Amino acid sequence: MRAFCQRHAGLLAAFALATPLLSVSAQEPTQEPAADPQEVAALAALRALEAALPAIPAAADEDALRTWAETRRAAYSLFVNEHPGRLAAAEAWHALGQLRLQFDATPDAGLDAMTAAWVLLRDFEGVQPEGLLLPRAGYEEALLAQLLDVDALDRAAALLEELRAAAGDDPRRLQRLQRDTSHLAALRRLRPGQAFPGFRAVALDGSGPRGPEDFRGAPLLLEFQAAWVGPSRSSLPRRVAQAEGWIPRGLQLLTVYLDPDVETSRALVDVHAPSWPQVWLEGGLQGATAQSLALRSLPRRFLLDADGVIVARDLDGAGLERAVEALLGPPPAPQD
Repeated sequence: MRAFCQRHAGLLAAFALATPLLSVSAQEPTQEPAADPQEVAALAALRALEAALPAIPAAADEDALRTWAETRRAAYSLFVNEHPGRLAAAEAWHALGQLRLQFDATPDAGLDAMTAAWVLLRDFEGVQPEGLLLPRAGYEEALLAQLLDVDALDRAAALLEELRAAAGDDPRRLQRLQRDTSHLAALRRLRPGQAFPGFRAVALDGSGPRGPEDFRGAPLLLEFQAAWVGPSRSSLPRRVAQAEGWIPRGLQLLTVYLDPDVETSRALVDVHAPSWPQVWLEGGLQGATAQSLALRSLPRRFLLDADGVIVARDLDGAGLERAVEALLGPPPAPQD
């Protein structure tokens, strides 16, 4: 149950704020020109629909949350069919995409919904109705980030090509596209079956620089964390207990902290005293090493085999346990 709630924490927070949509800065209202009355009516219908939908469950109950999500998903699906081509439908497509991404077994339907939202925003000609929460400019960045987050790299590459063709000579857009292209290339290098690149980081116990290349010869669970990341702090006791069952069976662990300074990382580690090596990577998420490893958000995990080849990445909970157990093999039989 705890893992389920952690997986959906972002969704819960977004809907608690009344919308999962991107935040936009307030704009001064304008009188002229007026938006199409049909656009205004569609947006009003969406707001009425959202007001009538049940509030998000207060209790962390999986069944209640799934029922709530199914109700919203059905409502948004009906809305986009009844209001095709309207900007309000773009908002509904986005909300539908977020629900599908969180609750479906595969991300495809969610990505399709977000793509539908982007196409509506991209192709719209006219005056946007006042009160639209989804920004017409910049949504492609949200779509691209989502594609990269769920490892839909071929779709991300296709979107980047389209955006590059439309960028013209705009230096800011070209710079952003170059950054995203580099991030995509890094993710391709970090797919399962690829050797994980080496790096050096400061050992928090003062023993000297360490890196994943020091752990060849046995499987390694490589974690990237930070003290400022809520799940990193709250999950550390659980991860310590979990590791105690894996380490005797041959799994190595290395946790890499990306806090602004080494003392912040050391303070967190000192509280829980994990038995496996802990290191601090200078530069944080903006550092060259983090950028080369496509570390845009934390936590991140990579499971490596004894040769340093990536077996799986970005797993947690039951998925991580299954991957580790498959790599380690069955536990030894108890001795009489």
